[in-house]
Amino acid sequence: MTQNNSKSIISIIFGILSMIVPYIGLIFGIVGIIFCTKSIREVKKTREQGKGIAITRGVLSTVGLCIQASVIFLALLGYTAVFY
Repeated sequence: MTQNNSKSIISIIFGILSMIVPYIGLIFGIVGIIFCTKSIREVKKTREQGKGIAITRGVLSTVGLCIQASVIFLALLGYTAVFY
């Protein structure tokens, strides 16, 4: 039985956190994308399993980054509408 790449599993955790945790999720998304690229390279090099998990993580991180950026943008827009 081959084992999954540990960086792939870490990256999917960061991907999920980037979508759930407000504001700090932006940082989680960036860290997740970094782990995603490292894990894909490592999976190709060592022929471990986990490439699909890493790709899923990349998608989750990208979606999480978009959500967090939208939330921050809307918060700033609301702030400027109220105070200016």
